[in-house]
Amino acid sequence: MTAAINAALGFVDSYAGETANVGRWLAVVKFSTNASTVLDWVDISGGVGNTGYDSAVNAINNLSAGGGTNLDDGLYTAN
Repeated sequence: MTAAINAALGFVDSYAGETANVGRWLAVVKFSTNASTVLDWVDISGGVGNTGYDSAVNAINNLSAGGGTNLDDGLYTAN
């Protein structure tokens, strides 16, 4: 789980870029036995200090493993 969280945080950091307010939208969905949206769509552009970016990082850091791996429900919820 640690490796998955670190990979997700790396993606968020890279995707956010350095320019604020350019519309780099991100949502966070967790899935195990069931799926749910942890963070609805936020603009993370600009990175650290942007409320959306900080919310995304917090949401990802609070993910934990448990249950099964219901990939179908995760993809359905993400869609």
